[in-house]
Amino acid sequence: MDTELKDNPRWATSSHGGTTQPSPLEVSALGQELEDCNRSRGRLFAWQCAADSVVLFVATHFVTTLALVVLVVATTLVVLRW
Repeated sequence: MDTELKDNPRWATSSHGGTTQPSPLEVSALGQELEDCNRSRGRLFAWQCAADSVVLFVATHFVTTLALVVLVVATTLVVLRW
């Protein structure tokens, strides 16, 4: 089974000393792809992203969040006693 290789353009990941800026056609194609991808995710995707952001923030700032909660609870208890 012999197959001939055609002279198709080959993709290269090196700039070969040239500019590394993407061409306007590449930027346009990427924008269209991202738009199609975001449109296919559904209506609740924005809510899911927001929830993920909150969880990530709390997870990375756990000690600070815990100290803030303790401070609010302690302040509330002191104010309610007076």
